[in-house]
Amino acid sequence: MELPQKFYHLQGGVLKRGYTKDVLYIKVKIKNTSKFPLKRVLYFDQILTGEVDLILEDKVIKTGSSIPLSKRQVNSVYTAFELSFAPEEEKEILLRKYGIHVFNSKLLLTDEFNFYKLNNKKINIFRFYSGAMLALLIYNFFIALFTKSRMFFVYCGYLAALYLTVVGSQGVIDLVDIFSTTTLSQYLVIFSSSSVIFAYYFTRDFLDTHIYYPVFKKIAKYGSLLALVPILNALAPWYDSTAWIFGNYIDILIGISILMFLSAGVIVAIKRHTFGYIYLLSWSFLFLGAFLYLGSVHGFLPRNFIYNNGLLFGNVFEMLVLSLGLGYQITVLQKEKEVAVKKAQVKEKSERLVRVLSHDIASSLQVAILYLTRMKKNASDEKMQRGVEKALTATDNITKILNHVRDEQRLEEAKENVICSKVNLAKALDKTLFIFDEKASAKGVTLRKPQCDEIFIWAEETTLVNNVLGNIISNAIKFTPENSSISIDLDCESDKATLTIQDQGSGFSDDVLEQFKNKSFISSHTGTSGERGTGFGLRIIDTYMSLYTGSELSIFNDNGAVYKLSFKLS
Repeated sequence: MELPQKFYHLQGGVLKRGYTKDVLYIKVKIKNTSKFPLKRVLYFDQILTGEVDLILEDKVIKTGSSIPLSKRQVNSVYTAFELSFAPEEEKEILLRKYGIHVFNSKLLLTDEFNFYKLNNKKINIFRFYSGAMLALLIYNFFIALFTKSRMFFVYCGYLAALYLTVVGSQGVIDLVDIFSTTTLSQYLVIFSSSSVIFAYYFTRDFLDTHIYYPVFKKIAKYGSLLALVPILNALAPWYDSTAWIFGNYIDILIGISILMFLSAGVIVAIKRHTFGYIYLLSWSFLFLGAFLYLGSVHGFLPRNFIYNNGLLFGNVFEMLVLSLGLGYQITVLQKEKEVAVKKAQVKEKSERLVRVLSHDIASSLQVAILYLTRMKKNASDEKMQRGVEKALTATDNITKILNHVRDEQRLEEAKENVICSKVNLAKALDKTLFIFDEKASAKGVTLRKPQCDEIFIWAEETTLVNNVLGNIISNAIKFTPENSSISIDLDCESDKATLTIQDQGSGFSDDVLEQFKNKSFISSHTGTSGERGTGFGLRIIDTYMSLYTGSELSIFNDNGAVYKLSFKLS
């Protein structure tokens, strides 16, 4: 057995070692100064030590956090050895440490009673911690099942991963003794990396970053991919030889990720969202706990009970605050749901009332129109005939108002029912022109149709023909002078088709262009042959175009009114 030729005297009483693949040798001299035989326990106060061998008189005893609990000389989460001393006996002990963890520990000697008291205290603390985390997990899991909320399921995953990270970092997870040659704490990097991944996606959902901090979606994606690398490495056969590299890697990634989470919380809080403040408060606990724990492990903070268990305490307070935050979010969602239900009820009631009134008024109106028409035919003098004509004009206006109301209803329903599919634009245009051919001919208006091949776009054919192209052609005929023409041009680019329709009328008025730009009510205008309008057609066109995938509508004047429709090619 090859041993180091030279040892260095330890200063400060603390053994410090960063992530490394090298073997650490420790030589210890212990003397029983009493006149009685003694039994003592030699142990490290840091639990994650990796494999540690005790070499005494050519006898090798293996223990440490990499050795299954059932195979350790001392059945404890601590790395410990039992030693027996004869009266006034001095022993020179050699310890050989292998391992993948940062090492910052004291080597202590105590009697069996105090050692097992210390061991049981450690285990009992984690039993309490495990009970608290299990209660939170079960509670939030049932909420997730009840609400079917992705955020609560992600939170449960985050809680579980962080819990495994905490118990793994303290070696207590090795009480679950399921392997014959290794331990769960040996794979701490899997738990810590999983915590980072779940934390990214929980942050995204809890803070609604798609609204308040959209770039966080990419941060979460790339952060999760970076955290996945150590997991894949830990499952590879070369893990033991590369673990020391990924120890540094995951520590740096955790630090960067915590800064990303805190920055997201700050940005959302600045935008005055309550969840941002809750999130910042929760992460301030975990950040402080992680800082104390990593400081004690890496040696820039002293080792004591509070610092050594900093991650545990930080995790408990963080999860409590987040659970309160999730509870608050349920309350907010419930209130929003109640408001939405009330709005839906009011909307349904209004729509039902409008339908009933429209139907009843229309029925009565048809009777009135019928009798007024008969009266006009039978009117004996000119004065009565003018009165009947005025009444018929009024009923015609009422009919148009009713049609306008019905169109409004159909438009609202269409917003929920339009499903885009592959549509042949040339055929849709042919159908529209066929419908309006007679109306155009009656006014002497020529429809100049473009020569085009089959072009397929994303739209909904029925509404495209009747509500979009139909309204445009109808408006163009209405505002084009008699015996003139309407030009229709079609251009195709790599990913879109542009249809331009232009009449030879007076163009859009300034108020119409401004109203269209502001999405406000569009005033009506009279056509060149006295045709009346409601101003509703342009709104219908714009609404349906917004429902087609990747489509845009613009209107402007250029020696007449110009409609420019851009469609996404399928």
